[in-house]
Amino acid sequence: MNTYAWMMMAAGMALAGEAWAITIGDFNPPPELPYEATSFHHDELFKTANGPLGGDRAEGNLMRACTELAEDPEAPAALRRWAALRKVDILCCTSREDEAVRQAREWLDKHPEDPDPISIRAIIAQILAERRSDNFKPTRPEVQDAFRELFEKHAADALDWRVIEAHMGLGRFLEKEANMNPSESMPLFLQSVLEFQEALRAVQSRMALPGCTEEEKKGCEEYIKHNINPYLYPSRATLPGPSEEAKAKMRESTLDMLMKQGLDRAAAESFLDQFDGGQPTAP
Repeated sequence: MNTYAWMMMAAGMALAGEAWAITIGDFNPPPELPYEATSFHHDELFKTANGPLGGDRAEGNLMRACTELAEDPEAPAALRRWAALRKVDILCCTSREDEAVRQAREWLDKHPEDPDPISIRAIIAQILAERRSDNFKPTRPEVQDAFRELFEKHAADALDWRVIEAHMGLGRFLEKEANMNPSESMPLFLQSVLEFQEALRAVQSRMALPGCTEEEKKGCEEYIKHNINPYLYPSRATLPGPSEEAKAKMRESTLDMLMKQGLDRAAAESFLDQFDGGQPTAP
């Protein structure tokens, strides 16, 4: 696995002015191994497991190859890891997201020493937040719990781009929930704002690091401009307008939520006062 892949992605993602995010297809790149590290049989299994999907038979062949590689004690550890997590990709591509999440979590449970657990937890949270089908409808608490686990397990990696993008992902999910649930729109919307602000603080902290180059700072500025600010300062017509009585109840509920986040009441009131009609005022 390329240790510097995330740094390279982070350096280039914002200069193009586009959102950066880990995806199902790239969270588990094939490991780079010496030629002599694998047998011809391992090479054949890898070729099959890494092949394209095309019908039930192809899917079955890919899954069997992944299983055989993952369970082969003579295969390199990095290749066994790749094969086990390749199943997550295959299962998502075939709309079996529940199995994909279960496979990823099972790997983490059995391998607490995994060299890159952030990527796995990030992809679990992303699957739960973004993918929906007739057989896959995770609840809001399930989505929030997945992100919470990522943030708590990797609190020391708060400036990692995967964690930053996870805050953006959770913010987008909560904003969507706000639009879909008018009776809860204000507290959900403000929770989403807190996530976007957390992402903003992390990017600004990256820019303040002693080793941050001018090119990296420019990339961070572009990321803020194109990927964070549109969520912090959106159109004022995005949320439904509740009644005055409902607004008062939601304000109290939101104040309670903010105080549970660690703010005292005065600070929570001040935070809410920055909002006009449910939308933050742009600077």
